[in-house]
Amino acid sequence: MAKPAWKRIGPPEGMLKNLILMVMVGALPTLVMGQNPAMKPGVTVWLYETGEEMRELPILVDGQTPTVSADFQTIDFEGAWDTTYGEVLDEFYVGHAWGQMVIETGGTYEFRLTSDDGARWFLGDEAALVIDNDEVGETSGTATLNLLPGSLRYYIDFYQNDGDSRLVLEWKPPGAADFEVMPAGVLQTEDGLTHVTSPGLKSFYYEEGEGGSAGGPGDGRPLVGVHPSYDLVNFRPSDFRPAVGGLAFLPDGRLAVSTWDSTGSVYLLDHLDDGAGVTVKRFAEGLGEPLGIRVVDGVIHVTQKQEVTRLVDTDGDDVADEYLAVASGWPASFNYHEFSFNLVEKDGFLWVTTSVPLRSGSTAYLPGTEPAFPVPHGPGSLLKIDPVARTWEAVANGLRTPNGMGLGVDGELFGCDNQGDWLPSSRINHLQEGKYYGHRESPDDDRPYTRPALWLPHGEISNSPAELLRIPTGTYAGQMLFAELTHGGVNRVFMEKVKGEYQGVVFQFTQGLESGMNRLAWGPDGSLYAGGLGAGGNWNWKNTTYGLQRLRPNGKTTFEMKSVRARADGFLIEFTQPVPYSVAVRPEHYAVQQYRYVPESTYGGPKYDLATLAVGEVKVSEDRRHVFVPLVGMLEDRVVAFRLKDFMNDGRVAPWATEAWYTLNQIPEEAGPDFVPMDPPAEPDAPVPPAGAAQYEAESAALVGLTVTTEHAGFTGTGFADYGSAVGQTITWTVSAPTAGNYWVSFRYANGSSAARPLALSANGASIGNPLEFGPSGAWTSWIHTPGVLVSLVEGSNTIRLTSTLNTGPNVDHLYVCGPPELAPPGAISLFDGTEASLAANWEREANASAPSWPVDAGAMAVAIQPSPNDISTIQGFRDFTLHVEWLSPPGGSGQEAGNSGVKLQQSYEIQVLNTAVTETPVVDSAGAIYQQKPVDVNASLGAGVWQTYDIDFTAAQWEGDTKTENARITLRWNGMKVHDDVEILGSTGASVAESPGPHPLLLQAHASTASGPVRYRNVWILPKVSASEQWEAWLDEAGLEGDDRQPWSDPDGDGTANLWEYATGGDPKVAEARSGSPRVPRMEVLEQEGQRYLEFSFVRRTDTIDRGLRFDIETSATLMSGSWTVQSATLAEAPEALEGGEFERVRLRVDGPVTDRRQIFARVRVAFSD
Repeated sequence: MAKPAWKRIGPPEGMLKNLILMVMVGALPTLVMGQNPAMKPGVTVWLYETGEEMRELPILVDGQTPTVSADFQTIDFEGAWDTTYGEVLDEFYVGHAWGQMVIETGGTYEFRLTSDDGARWFLGDEAALVIDNDEVGETSGTATLNLLPGSLRYYIDFYQNDGDSRLVLEWKPPGAADFEVMPAGVLQTEDGLTHVTSPGLKSFYYEEGEGGSAGGPGDGRPLVGVHPSYDLVNFRPSDFRPAVGGLAFLPDGRLAVSTWDSTGSVYLLDHLDDGAGVTVKRFAEGLGEPLGIRVVDGVIHVTQKQEVTRLVDTDGDDVADEYLAVASGWPASFNYHEFSFNLVEKDGFLWVTTSVPLRSGSTAYLPGTEPAFPVPHGPGSLLKIDPVARTWEAVANGLRTPNGMGLGVDGELFGCDNQGDWLPSSRINHLQEGKYYGHRESPDDDRPYTRPALWLPHGEISNSPAELLRIPTGTYAGQMLFAELTHGGVNRVFMEKVKGEYQGVVFQFTQGLESGMNRLAWGPDGSLYAGGLGAGGNWNWKNTTYGLQRLRPNGKTTFEMKSVRARADGFLIEFTQPVPYSVAVRPEHYAVQQYRYVPESTYGGPKYDLATLAVGEVKVSEDRRHVFVPLVGMLEDRVVAFRLKDFMNDGRVAPWATEAWYTLNQIPEEAGPDFVPMDPPAEPDAPVPPAGAAQYEAESAALVGLTVTTEHAGFTGTGFADYGSAVGQTITWTVSAPTAGNYWVSFRYANGSSAARPLALSANGASIGNPLEFGPSGAWTSWIHTPGVLVSLVEGSNTIRLTSTLNTGPNVDHLYVCGPPELAPPGAISLFDGTEASLAANWEREANASAPSWPVDAGAMAVAIQPSPNDISTIQGFRDFTLHVEWLSPPGGSGQEAGNSGVKLQQSYEIQVLNTAVTETPVVDSAGAIYQQKPVDVNASLGAGVWQTYDIDFTAAQWEGDTKTENARITLRWNGMKVHDDVEILGSTGASVAESPGPHPLLLQAHASTASGPVRYRNVWILPKVSASEQWEAWLDEAGLEGDDRQPWSDPDGDGTANLWEYATGGDPKVAEARSGSPRVPRMEVLEQEGQRYLEFSFVRRTDTIDRGLRFDIETSATLMSGSWTVQSATLAEAPEALEGGEFERVRLRVDGPVTDRRQIFARVRVAFSD
């Protein structure tokens, strides 16, 4: 929910229908002007339209503007709500009512909250949950509170689906007999709030489980952390809390800061790299809203409401002695919203922008009201100031709240403007003399206006854009950044020229700062300095009112979209790092919509003509950093919104942000890619993780009570989550599952203490087993993984949560998720399917042929070292085969004890298993190596603690008697990449059984290890490569048939079914039976179709009959006499129906020609060897 940034304390269990609290009254936080806000009787209500039914009270994505914002006398609401857009809001919305409750007399009070649908009431500075009515339908909850005299902050979150709506807050003060609606005098709200609204549907998600319209941070939601290419530096002294109106550097490296507060000051900050030694000195004060600052020829200049002022220090004491007007006198009224912004130096002139006045939340001239512009020819203008002649002129107009201007692409002047009437969303304009930008002084002013170079979709990327500046160096050199005040953080802009005009794209760039950002400046040290401010109501970011920090480049390259450029038939997207071809080329990885904005007299505006664009055949460049995304149905004057889905780079890292918004004012003439597309690679160009595998950083999750820190080295991403000292603190990840099923879930963490720090695991709101142990890892810099657990996930969005069960917890780095194993192909023998039964049925201890002692858990078997030796081998032997093995080697250990195991083919040839690092150079005893003979051609490791795959094509050595005539050969694909290509194995590998003729078992090695846990295996299957005759002979041997009983036409069990049919259909030649109730004897039907009759046979057969070299023929005869049978052309009538886990299938075989003219016919199905 959008709400004041108070800590919320939830209920212990269930709903708090009756609650007794002792509430102490505390001081309200000081606002930006250093004074408590003036209050008036009543309550403020914000409503957010969601457009869809909600199962419970959802959480709104941060930074969205309400659909309705208004003040009311009491909390007693029923029915529809009026909006400023000419329509009523009567269903599918989320509400937030807030203010203060004033208690005149201490005592015991009873309260009752009635809602339809759900609602929750929070009270006090700690936002204690007092009444929880979070249920669909009408519900009433009560609470009894012992209250002291004073003021208590409160808010009520509520939601409405369709049908009846109701929200009423009643009380029974001391001595009262009955409940009554709480009066306006008791409920108070801030006086003079600006009620800002915006149409359109709002994004939301749920605290637990799937649903809602938003993904994780940077994917349908605002980012939560600092851009990985920068380090956040807190340098301001703790007692210096500036509401920053301007930032500029002096030639000597000192930082000048102007402040938008009651003193109107300029401060000088020195020794910025001295940590605690930063000094702050007031240089000037008494300025009127200094919202622009610039150092011109070494002298500080500031922009005040109607003046640009030169501040002169005549005696060198770092205090301004003279306040000299450079230019002044442009028209302005006393309206609080009529600001003068910015101060930019270009072409020998100074440039300033002015904003229009605001009247009761609307700047529009509405019929029957007073004009919105009490002073003409000044507000909403671009001013050009000649500092020599000391003159000014308005050279462009039609702006609204242009709080942000700077030199951008090509040294041109660009400015940000804020959403409002005639501005359906915020925007960035290319500012030029003589232009009109569309904000009207009256409704009938329909002059053509200059379209923005860039729309900034409201509630998605920007609500209050502020200072804009060019990036001078680095990966994004030549692009622009702009500060964002109420949506928070800093955003990035790429511009291009199309048909002579600028248009471009905007990306999320960074969050993680201490306030909403207003001003930016590049420092002499190459750092980005960011200053923030905020005010009451919703004109702030999370109730913050001041801030000053810097972002220092750290040299790291962050994976994200670098640019988006338009073509006649699609878009070119450039990435900062290579993307695997298999990821970049898939159209389903690009979700694209387009829509347009229409200027209207109401505050803001909706998206019109919203449409999803179909993605064509994606082209990828040779360096895999560029793609061409063809689109069908592109139109001019549209915003084209991109969202990457299931995207990653070569290192399997997801993009920092997945969204981009391009303003397509004009479609260029040039079509197609501007590069030579690469041909599809014959082999994967990057390791391919198992299906559904993904890594989710803790610092990007939703955290309650935890902090993100970088104190201990070795973490992935940009930091890790540190549990505090309270029970109930949570990390909640939003996880996308491509299919429903049981997913392997583990957590990378560090615990440098000597005791376990358990955390409770839940998924989609349901608890998963007992709390996970999170035992000691040895040091705070030793990062290990928890043992995996299987968690049932639904297709699409899911939530996974860790909750502290003690007043402490481990440091959590990331969540690892891996999807269910894929099914083995037809004909494969499953050697381990994740169950104890399959382990017992297919494996034995190599030492003594006893039952294996390796434990099975979460669908995997874990290597057990004891009793030593404890290798396991298959009961069955194999010669030539294709083998699939999935394995996981945990972190920790060193050398040959770093999660060591091995897959020994025919017990003689070891393929090494080890937790080889992604960056490690391959050697003869690292992972994937033919042990001590040959390293892999390329390191395809996915790293420690995650599932990896070996797909092995093996041809056994050839023998004549006991003499080897040809070496064994192997092709190995490790995580999809070919790392051994038809390589000779020269002989048995180290510590393995000597080579010998014949089929031999597979062996999994139990090697000593000092890693953080055992090596694990899952989903092991083998597909023997033997001839049809060899398979037939092996079947006869396994059945124990001898002599004449081995003939294909023999029937040893006398059930009327010959051996070959038993073989083809999975029967037992010695036992008369029917498989699983499905008769193996064919059944014939005569089908009528368009006056013709056709023969059709249905029967059950093995799925791998083709691999076994078998064919099925339909033969007919008119006489049953020998030699009269004729094979008829026949085809499958439909796709086979899989039976018994895919081992068998039911087929329907239909004769192609009709038998209408046959008076008598005999037919049969015959199985035979194809050769």
